Amino acid sequence: MFFFNRSKKKEAPNAKLISRLSGKSLRYVTRREEGDYKETVIGKGGSLNIRNDEVIIVCDGGEVLKKPLSEVTLGELLSNDGATCEFSENGQRVCIVAYYTYYRQVD
Repeated sequence: MFFFNRSKKKEAPNAKLISRLSGKSLRYVTRREEGDYKETVIGKGGSLNIRNDEVIIVCDGGEVLKKPLSEVTLGELLSNDGATCEFSENGQRVCIVAYYTYYRQVD
């Protein structure tokens, strides 16, 4: 009767997603504002790494993001052109979008 009233648990990112995201070369990284969804570029030319249960985004020779994997919700854009990292900071929801460098795959 009350099948849909269950509380949803926060799911850990699966190993397949983590292996796909780790080591990606990035074109640029943006931060989405919560209210109006504007994106501000916060770094260019870097990489997205997942090591020791931490998400690390490095751009322009400095760390843009370093958070424990348990605090970050990871996902890929529908276009497979980048990844999103969402987390809470000072009581507000923060969304970081990392856009991949395009490499043409030739078979």
